[in-house]
Amino acid sequence: MSSFYCKVTKIKDIKPHENADRLEIIKIDGWQCISSKGRYKVGDEVVYIPIDSLVPFELSEKLCITNYLTNKIKDSQGNILASRVKTIKLRGILSQGLIIDKDPEWKLGQDVREILKIEKYEPPETASGKVQLKGRSFIQFPEFEGFQQYTNIENFKNFPDVFEDGEEVVILEKLHGTNFRSGKINPFNIDWKYIPLLLKLRLLLTKFFGAKNPGFFTVGTHRTNLKKQKMKDKFLNVYWRIAEKYKLRDKLKMSEEIFGEIYGYGIQKYFPYDSPYTQSVRFFDAMIHNQYLNWFHFQNFCERENLPMVPVLYVGPFSLEKVIELASGKSTIADHMREGVIIKSTTEQFHPKLGRKILKYINDEYLLFKSKKEDELESKGEVPELDIFSH
Repeated sequence: MSSFYCKVTKIKDIKPHENADRLEIIKIDGWQCISSKGRYKVGDEVVYIPIDSLVPFELSEKLCITNYLTNKIKDSQGNILASRVKTIKLRGILSQGLIIDKDPEWKLGQDVREILKIEKYEPPETASGKVQLKGRSFIQFPEFEGFQQYTNIENFKNFPDVFEDGEEVVILEKLHGTNFRSGKINPFNIDWKYIPLLLKLRLLLTKFFGAKNPGFFTVGTHRTNLKKQKMKDKFLNVYWRIAEKYKLRDKLKMSEEIFGEIYGYGIQKYFPYDSPYTQSVRFFDAMIHNQYLNWFHFQNFCERENLPMVPVLYVGPFSLEKVIELASGKSTIADHMREGVIIKSTTEQFHPKLGRKILKYINDEYLLFKSKKEDELESKGEVPELDIFSH
C-alpha cells in the first residue's frame, strides 16, 4: 500500500488536449490531469489531489466538481459529506487526480491534506482493518518482533525519477490478490508475555537440543499475525491452507521469511487468474535475518524449495518505455487484464526519498475498469469496491 498525501508541487509539463480546444493535459510528477486551457503554466506551484481522495463537500462545491465525483459519502439525511476522486477519461484522454490553486503561505512539498480535510477512501468491507473471508474475521495474534511486515510499495508515478536509465532491474507482474507472509521466528525475539510457559520451554528445548528445523512458525497478512484455526483437520482460513499446501513450516529455516500474493477463487472479483476453482499463491520476495534477498538469490531460494514465483516479465536495463509497455495488456497467467507491474533493483538498494528501491506501476486500463465496475455495483446498491480482502 503506497503513501497518501496531497502535496504542493510544480507543474512539469503542459500539452494540448487532442479532442478539446478548451482543455489541457498537465503533468504532475508521473501523473497527468485535465484542466481548463490557460489556467496554469509550466513551473506553477499547485496542490495535487490524488486518486482515491475523499474531497469534503464544501471543497468540491467551491471547485464546482461535486457532480463529477463518485462514491459519495452521505449522512442519515442524505446530505453529501464527501466524494471520491477516481481515474477517468475526459474526451478520450486519461485524467488521474485534481489540481487546485495553493494558498500563498503553503510551501513546495508541503502535505496539505489535513488543512483541506481530505482523507483516503477506504472500501466499506475493509475499513475496519480486519481480514475477512465471506464475512468472517480471522483471529489475530499480536505481532512478533522478527516477523517483518512487507515493504509499503510506493506508486511509480509519485517517484518517477528513482530509477535511472540503464540500471539493471527486474519487472514482475503485479497480481491482484491478498498479501501473504510466513516466517520462522527466532524464539529469543518473541515477547514472552504472549506465549504460554509450556510453549516457551518447548522452544528453548528445541533451540538447545538440536531439532531439525527450530523456530516459531508464523503465518499472516501484510499487517496481521494469524492464529491457526482448524475444524476436522482442515484449516479455516486461506493463509494457513497455503502455508500447509507448500509445506512452509518444513521449508523455512530459522530467521527466514517469505512473501507472496494469494489469488484465485473468492479472493478478488473478476481476477481468478489460473486458479478459478481454488486458491493459489505466487511468491515475490524473501528475507533472511531481516535482510531482503537480491533477486537472483531469491530465484535460487524458490527453485531449491520448489515454490512458485510471480511471473517475471523482464530483467535488464531500466527504461520508462519498457515499464509502460509491460504494465498493460493481458496477464501472463490469465485471460483477463494485467493489474500492473512491480519494478525493483536486481541488487537490493536504498534510496534517500524512498527507502528500499522498489515501486509499482498500475495499468491505467485496470484503474478505468475498476472505476467502471465500482460505479455499476454502487448503482445496484451493492458495495462499490472490487477488493474483497484488505491489503
